[in-house]
This record gives sequence, structure tokens and C-alpha cells, in this order.
Amino acid sequence: MAGGVPHFDPPMLRAGSYLGEISALSFLPLPSHLSSRPLLLAGTGSELLLYNLETGTLLRSFHVFDGVRVHGVSVRFSPDPFIAVFGEKKVKLFILRVDANPLQVNIEFVSQLPRFEHWVLDVKFLNDDGYLALGFSDNSLALWDVDNSTLAGCLKSAERCLLYSMRIWGEGLETLRLASGTIYNEVIVWRPSCHDLHASLKSLEPITECTIHDKATQNGYQQFLPIYLSRLTGHEGSISRISWSIDGSKLDSARIWMPNNNGLNYHGFEDNLRSHASNNIALFGHTARIWDCHISDFLIITAGEDCTCRVWDLDGNLLLMFKEHIGRGIWRCLYDQSSALLVTAGFDSAIKVRQVCSPVVREPTKEDKLLNDVKNAREIFTIAAPQGSDNVA
Repeated sequence: MAGGVPHFDPPMLRAGSYLGEISALSFLPLPSHLSSRPLLLAGTGSELLLYNLETGTLLRSFHVFDGVRVHGVSVRFSPDPFIAVFGEKKVKLFILRVDANPLQVNIEFVSQLPRFEHWVLDVKFLNDDGYLALGFSDNSLALWDVDNSTLAGCLKSAERCLLYSMRIWGEGLETLRLASGTIYNEVIVWRPSCHDLHASLKSLEPITECTIHDKATQNGYQQFLPIYLSRLTGHEGSISRISWSIDGSKLDSARIWMPNNNGLNYHGFEDNLRSHASNNIALFGHTARIWDCHISDFLIITAGEDCTCRVWDLDGNLLLMFKEHIGRGIWRCLYDQSSALLVTAGFDSAIKVRQVCSPVVREPTKEDKLLNDVKNAREIFTIAAPQGSDNVA
């Protein structure tokens, strides 16, 4: 404007992609005619990333939460492929669409569960019953009816203590098991009572966000009771992560737990919480805190704050050690037994994929030791941080 003060429009600030730690990993298997390797879901910040492990390329990225970090992902493959993503006190459900020729994957938002009172530590689809099991930081359990989008029931554990970690195992209500890593450096293994459990759940009225625990208590809660199986002691520090074996017979928390006396399937009384301090194998080697662990039929994977990922056999012998990430450590590790792919993700925003051959199933000899043997563990590729995302909800 002539004779006036020039006018400048202020620059517009736009949020870019989150550049930080990878906080969640999950494999997404595909039909064999589409790919011999699974896809990889990775949570970073409020985003969910989807990678093709055949090519090492980013297929899609989605903005899931507002101001909430993605802490974990659970996948259901049938009857419809569902994905549950959780962070802090929030859980969202998505449906997965996969098209071939060329391979295209899309994730569509379905619903958001009510905001819970406590942080969600783990979620697990119970394929036999159509529920989503949710474990919370106050050592409680909730069951969400996926088809009807209602909360079917809640269960407060009598062992009322805060947790650092929890992991759920089982495909249905009758096989459901929970392993809770407490602030007292113990792992408590428990399950809901199977006595008339289905009838108890059906008797519950729909539970609203404000009455999650009170409503459950008033409607048949006495039929829905915790049964304790084991108290696992021996840790001297915080239990940041717990992993179940595929068949539910072993637990990994940087100690390998193999309880005796019918193990984790023991049907004891409610107050019969037994201690198993000696029946475990400790994995020593990390020089700082362990952030994640994974157990397969033949291998155990641990990842820690010392930026190393270590591979062990089931007897606790160290087989492999990688030190490639930088910064504050490796936050997540994952192993796919069918493709022998080992994935690590760190505070440095990097995802590294290696192929690790399992040791032979027999008594190992000196020649069988795979420690730092690159022939048995070759790096496939390294994935860098993404540059953009789509908003899905």
C-alpha cells in the first residue's frame, strides 16, 4: 500500500512427521501367494507405519492418536482382519484391506473404545470368543465385545499393585492367561475364573465409560473371579517387558520361567499364589536395562538400553549379539520364526531387519555356537524414518 506500512502474512506452521523412538512392532502375515514375508507394523509417536519386508519400503503411514504415543499393536486375521492400536488410556480398532497385483494395503478406522481409567499395557484378540482382552496398569482385565462394540465385563485382581508390564496369552476365555510384572519386581501369573464365565459375561449390562468398574461389580461380578497360578520371583530390577511362548508353557522376562507342578495350567484356589524363585534361567550379558524380549520355539531375543540385541538358546546360552543402534537403546525386538526375520527398533528412529538361522535342535557343541557368526545372521536392510503420514481417525 502506497505510503502505508507493508503487510506481511505470518508463515503457516505445519506439523511434520514424528522423528523419535519406535515404540511398537508387530508382524502382519500375508497369504503365501502374495508374499513369503510378513508386513511390518511399527508405531512411532502418534503414527502407525506399514512396511513391506520384501523390499524394505514404506507402504503407508497413518496418524492414529492426537498427542498420544502408540504403545502396542494386536492383529486378528479372521473372520475379518482387525488391528487394535493402543496408547496410554486409549484403544482404536481398524480393519485391514489387502489387494494384490500390485500389493496395496489400506487400514480403515472402525471405532474407538471408551477412555479407560488406567493405562493399557496389552491387548489380545480372543479369536475363539470374539472378545478383545485388555490388560491395565492396575492389574485389571476388561473384555470388549468386538462385534457389538460393547464392554462385556471387567475383572479387578485382588493383587492390587501397579504394574510396569503385562502380557496376555490365549485364544479364548478358557485358555486366557495374564502375566503381570509388578513394581515389586515379581511376575504374577493369573487367569479369570472359567466357572460359568460365559453366563457371567452375558448377564452384564452394557458398561459406559463412567461406570466401567462399578457397573461390572453390581452385575454378576462375583461369578467373574481371578485365579492365581504363580508368583515368579528373582528379578532385582524393574520388569519392563514380558513375552509368552507360542504354546503358553514358558515366560520370558530376561529370565526363562518354566514352573513345575503342572506349570501355568495349574487349577488352584484363589488364594494359592505359589512362589517359583529357583525354577528359572537368568540371561546375563546386557550392561543396562532390558527394554524388550521375545521367545520362540528355539530362540530368545532380548534388546536393551546398551544398544545391543542378543540372541539366546532356551538353555540361556548366548548365540548372537548385535550392536548397531545408537542413542538410548533398542526399544523393541521381534522375531518371525517362519521367515527367520529378526527386527529391532530403537530410540534412533531406525528399524533394522536381519535373517537369523535357528540353531539345530540337539545338544550344542562348540562348533555349533553362533556367537557373532555373520553367516547365520545377515542384515537385510535398515529402514529410516518416514517423511509424511495420512490421518485415518
